[in-house]
Amino acid sequence: PDGSTHVVKTDTMVFPVKTLINEKWVCVGAQARAVDPAASYSKYYAIFPFKGANYFFGEQLLYLRQDLPIILVEGALDAIHLGSDGFRSVALMGTALQDTKIKKLLTANPKYVIILLDPDAAGTTAAKVIKNALLKHGLQCLYRIPQKDPKYLQRQDLLNLLNERPENGID
Repeated sequence: PDGSTHVVKTDTMVFPVKTLINEKWVCVGAQARAVDPAASYSKYYAIFPFKGANYFFGEQLLYLRQDLPIILVEGALDAIHLGSDGFRSVALMGTALQDTKIKKLLTANPKYVIILLDPDAAGTTAAKVIKNALLKHGLQCLYRIPQKDPKYLQRQDLLNLLNERPENGID
């Protein structure tokens, strides 16, 4: 955001992620995609002073569409995809849910929160940790394990996944 250079070690496309905070567009981090899909690389970058640990991407949706549950996803592209399909979704910008973000969820007063992270090992492990943290703060929640990354799911696939019965992937 200040024009400074951030060096990455792989052939990676990095784009800043902005969200609306207090009626201003603020850079809350950056998301990356490797040019070589087989490459190991960092997916998210913190850009100071607006570190992703303190903000959700799509934070403005916490207080809109209050008749819908809040869906937590990992990245900005996931949240954009779900939002364009009419869901109330915010991105963690990774797999961690810090106390500052839990407090924001509490002020949004959702009926419940749906945890919908990527189906890889990191996402599955993080979903369980996040669920316990939300329950500890009195937030009703459940998590779903999608067959593929949420940004690649079609609207009907999302609806089917979100309406699954407890024996099919909800804790």
